[in-house]
Amino acid sequence: MSLGNAFRYAGIQSLLLRSWEISDQTPPELMKNFYTNLKEDMNKAKALQQATV
Repeated sequence: MSLGNAFRYAGIQSLLLRSWEISDQTPPELMKNFYTNLKEDMNKAKALQQATV
């Protein structure tokens, strides 16, 4: 069972995982942009897409 499957089994409604290597600086910036986008009433998919631009 993967970590993602374990969270889904435990009842989590949404989860953001990565399956590729990225620099240590990317995740904090990505998440900051993601949450900023969510605050602007974007849905999760659009907020993530825009955070990576």
